[in-house]
Order: sequence, then C-alpha cells, then structure tokens
Amino acid sequence: MQTLIRTGMNQPEFILMKEEYDEFIAQNEKEENIRKEIIEIIGPLYDVYNDKLDRESEKRKAEIMDLGNYIRFSNRKMEILNLSEAPDFVALIDGVKTGIELTRIFDAGKFEVIGILESIIKRTASTLLEKYQDAKFLFNIYFTNYPISSLKREGPELLAEYIGSMIEGKKMELPTFFSRVTMSAQNELQLALADNFEIRDIDTSAF
Repeated sequence: MQTLIRTGMNQPEFILMKEEYDEFIAQNEKEENIRKEIIEIIGPLYDVYNDKLDRESEKRKAEIMDLGNYIRFSNRKMEILNLSEAPDFVALIDGVKTGIELTRIFDAGKFEVIGILESIIKRTASTLLEKYQDAKFLFNIYFTNYPISSLKREGPELLAEYIGSMIEGKKMELPTFFSRVTMSAQNELQLALADNFEIRDIDTSAF
C-alpha cells in the first residue's frame, strides 16, 4: 500500500502511518464485505452486466445494487426472477410474484443542499489540483451535521487543507464539518460526495 501511494504521489519518501493504514484497510474490507453480501443476495443478475461499461449497463448495475441493498436491510424473503423495462424487476416477495419499479424521491430543498456540497467539493478539487498535479487518488467525502451556511463559507479551505495533509502523509485533525474522508488510488486526483451520503446528515436550517 505504501509503495502504491508513493508511486501515485511521486513522493518516494512518503511514510504511511500504521493507524491510518489500519483504518483504511478496515473500511475497505467493510465496504467490500457489504458489496459481496448484496451480490450474493441478488444472484447471477449482476454478472450479466459486471464487465460491461456502457451507460445503460452502468445504470442497470446501480439499479441492481440499490434493490440488493433494500433486500439486505429489509430482511424480507425476496427472489429476483428477471429484469425488464416496465417494471424494472420481477421478483417473488414473500411468495408473491411482484413487479418492482425503482424511482427516486425528488425534493427541491434536498437537491439544493446536494448542489452546494458538490460545489464545495469542486472548489476544493480545483485548489488541490493547483498544488498536487501528480497526485493520483480518489477521495470520498462524508459530511457531518453542521449548518450549511458555515459549510459554504469555511468548508472548501478546511477540506483542501485536510486532504493536502493526507496526500503529504501528515497527521491532521479532521475538521468538524466532515465525519470521514477516505482515500484510494486511481489514475488522477478526484474528489467525490460519498455514495452513502444521507441528506439527514446535514443541518439545513440556515442557508
């Protein structure tokens, strides 16, 4: 892992602290175990799209994982029979053949908050790219409960400083705006809103 990070950052002297390495490994293992659980629940359907990278296949994989997540948390007896267009899935639910149509809840207020958070991430990434052009990492950002007005004002600078410390292998206390920031190697520097982000984690009382 340390060798991979040294190569990704082009910093041969980089030293990864043991506690940071252990935390990184533990989180990766947890997420991979959950993913394996979901794939086992949904059966061979995921395999059909696993190696396909076109837009429709990526959409299907996301839908399959969303349904698998629901099955995993609901503890209902459910067997996916096939995929279709309308409905998205046909399944046996508690022994009853049922059509399932996946949809998302659209809420203007929530979309506004997500837009602000993505703007914070975009501004932070722009700052980091000026200083760390050779860094090759993906950082997933987990926001915590904090007034959105304060996040807009102070978030980008604090996040850039913290991620910069991760890139340089320095130890810095995580700013209160964020519950966690994870790092993984990839072919370019990129920041993203964590996949399991929940809007209830953010205090929207003041914009």
